[in-house]
Amino acid sequence: MTKIIALVIGFALLCLIPIAPARAATFSVCTLTDLTNAITTANSNTQADVINFNCSATLIFTSQFTILDDGAGNGITINANGNTVIFDEVGDDNRFFVVDTGASLELNGLTLQNGNAAGGGAIVNIVGGTLTISNSTFSGNSASTDGGAIFNYGSLTISNSTFSGNSATFGGAIFNSDRNLTISNSTFSGNSASNDGGAIHSSMSSFLTISNSTFFGNSATDEGGAIFNSGFLTISNSTFSGNSATNGGVIFSNFGFLTISNSTFSGNSATDGGAIFNDLGTVSSQDSHYENNNCVGTITDNGGNTRFDAITSAGCPGAVVIITPPSAPSEPTVTVLGCALDSTDGVEVANAPDNTYCRVLMKNGGVVSYSGAIPAQLIGLGVILAVDVYRLQGGATQNTFPDYARVCLAGQGRLFYMDSRNAPRVSIELASETDGNLTCGWIPAPGTLILTN
Repeated sequence: MTKIIALVIGFALLCLIPIAPARAATFSVCTLTDLTNAITTANSNTQADVINFNCSATLIFTSQFTILDDGAGNGITINANGNTVIFDEVGDDNRFFVVDTGASLELNGLTLQNGNAAGGGAIVNIVGGTLTISNSTFSGNSASTDGGAIFNYGSLTISNSTFSGNSATFGGAIFNSDRNLTISNSTFSGNSASNDGGAIHSSMSSFLTISNSTFFGNSATDEGGAIFNSGFLTISNSTFSGNSATNGGVIFSNFGFLTISNSTFSGNSATDGGAIFNDLGTVSSQDSHYENNNCVGTITDNGGNTRFDAITSAGCPGAVVIITPPSAPSEPTVTVLGCALDSTDGVEVANAPDNTYCRVLMKNGGVVSYSGAIPAQLIGLGVILAVDVYRLQGGATQNTFPDYARVCLAGQGRLFYMDSRNAPRVSIELASETDGNLTCGWIPAPGTLILTN
């Protein structure tokens, strides 16, 4: 009985002892052997691991490191710690890091140079991986296919870093594959692509945000001397100079959505679109300056833009094209409220001829009819309301309006239009206006209107 009481008391006392939380493991390294041991240990525990260099060193890699998911959501951080630390590579088909699914890697203050692989010459970030780059330099890395420095399938954040002299077939410095990439306070110079995207190739459904950054002297043989974009690209407070390509000296926007503000484009060149080549996407600019870009390209002017160009090639458009919606008629001749085929709840059509109908395709993110009619990238923004506007006369479909028609959808957001005269239909963002709780735009022909967040 005495033993039992002692055990109970001992267990009770044990329960009262606070359990120390797991702390980050910190490693101090200088050599490649030190780094190898630190990463091996870090991959096998569930702590947040920090690897600090205690010396300046050049490490020659002979194989890549794979950063693994520790199962606890913690990652590995490698700091130069104020030292000059260079990762170099000898031989072909050898990169520095692969960030596995669920894993995360942060690099701070390092230089990664001369990496080489089929894709992602320095780093590959796998789907579900998280990669953070700060205060670092990527130089002279190359890939035979995509992403001379980085091939990104996951989440990638870059700040205060430099990418120079990297090369690949697509995306001389970075290939961003349908994922999120954020770049701030960074410089991309002298990167090249033998096909598209001299510095960055960002594919469909990607979200690329660039701020306070500089792109100069990047080139592509075909399209997008600095950037090839077919996803969602937002640029602010950035400078682009001396970039070149056959089409789109700075940016080639292919079915993409591009928004520019407070930025400068100067001395860029291309056969078509020295600054921007817009291929069936939407490009809008505000408070930005365009100077000596050979041919600027066609953009939507949202105000505050300036331009000074010396035209150096025949057939150049000759000016920034300002795209504005037509003026609203003082009193619409015909107003259609509601549809003949189904309820439109929150749709108004004005200045449209008789026999104009509406069909709700999506509402509040849900499909009402015709699944697949709305592009995935717009669904990804969050669809408030999507409506098909069409005309029937004598049982036959009519593809035109006598004049522009004003369509208003209930809610506040971005308004996109897919012209029914195009096959396949391609979405473009409309200049819009608000009317109470409605978002309104003018369309030249029947088509699909999509209001997104």
